[in-house]
Amino acid sequence: MLTPRTYSFDVAANAAFIVTVNEVNPATGGPYTLDVSGGDCRPVLNITSIPGNKVQLDWTTASAGYGLESTNIVTGAPPWPPVTNVPTAFNGRFVVTNNVSASDRFYRLRKPLP
Repeated sequence: MLTPRTYSFDVAANAAFIVTVNEVNPATGGPYTLDVSGGDCRPVLNITSIPGNKVQLDWTTASAGYGLESTNIVTGAPPWPPVTNVPTAFNGRFVVTNNVSASDRFYRLRKPLP
């Protein structure tokens, strides 16, 4: 049995990296496991207008731990209270549907500090 080895390196945000696995003894098909961890990049929040005067907000389920917040102003240091609708998971996306209000509404995803 081989001893597992661990390697780490930093990758800049939105950069691509390639992992190449080579056999030491050709045609032996030795087993290997690749685990990728990290990735503190903020996920992209999609906002789509849907019928019934509503908006659908969705983001990747790979970003567990992020909370959806909203405010009606973005100048200064506005309060960003959490959106109370509980997201559902569908096709690898968290989804929340909100009613459109008479005033402007701005949304963001925020990961609470540890």
